[in-house]
Amino acid sequence: MSEEKKRKILITGASSGIGEALALRLASKNNFLILISRSSNKLQSICSFINSTTASTAVFYECDLTNIEELQICLKNILKNYGCPDVIVNNAGNGTNGKFENHEIQDLIKPTQLSIQAGMIITWFFLKYRKKTFPHFIFVTSPASYIPLPYMLAYFTPRYALTGMLKALRNEYPIYEKYFSLICFGFVKTDYLKVNSSDPDWYPRLSKFIPEIEKDTAAEKIIQLIERPKSEYIYPIILRVFILIERFLPVVFLSFLKKVNLFKAVRLAKK
Repeated sequence: MSEEKKRKILITGASSGIGEALALRLASKNNFLILISRSSNKLQSICSFINSTTASTAVFYECDLTNIEELQICLKNILKNYGCPDVIVNNAGNGTNGKFENHEIQDLIKPTQLSIQAGMIITWFFLKYRKKTFPHFIFVTSPASYIPLPYMLAYFTPRYALTGMLKALRNEYPIYEKYFSLICFGFVKTDYLKVNSSDPDWYPRLSKFIPEIEKDTAAEKIIQLIERPKSEYIYPIILRVFILIERFLPVVFLSFLKKVNLFKAVRLAKK
């Protein structure tokens, strides 16, 4: 298959975790992959592996997504060199937990810049410069997009904002509603907590109710969403149950959190 006919898929946060697993799985399906991350060495290694062992093509861009000027340059280069991607997977994100007033300002700003600011700019850019094909925008998120827990505002706020942004986009482009996708996972086995925060006591408490999944499983679910677009995908099913309980029975949900001492655990994790 010629390079022009391959499906172009852009992935942010592609150097590790879900992003890396997704890139490697998509490589087996003869795609053109555009990988973005701050870690150029890791991206170069991933691209070399894909280009030497699969029929897919992979290129990478080193970019700090929190830097607006740097991000704009990166996006302009992608558009100039390869045109508008068919699929954009916004996977990059970070955050921490703890009492709101105890955070440093940077703890509050950086998650917002990475999750919502960068995602909004990327979406705006490829909507503005799209050609005939309407791109499929996928945002990878966590229960934070649905359930605003206390003592985790730095982590939850930008992800909760994603839900509102995507709802507004679906209303603005109703014909293409299913191409603004939010895919939500519970606990995924990656190094996310080691990189972004210590492994707090609340994690094992909630993981008893919401089972962990492998990053390859998460990647496969994203591929299913690429193949069959829809506006929302929540996995595993028990997570959807928790979200519905919080939405329609908030008092019951709060009672459950208190029963497992979640508030105390989170409060102590970053006291």
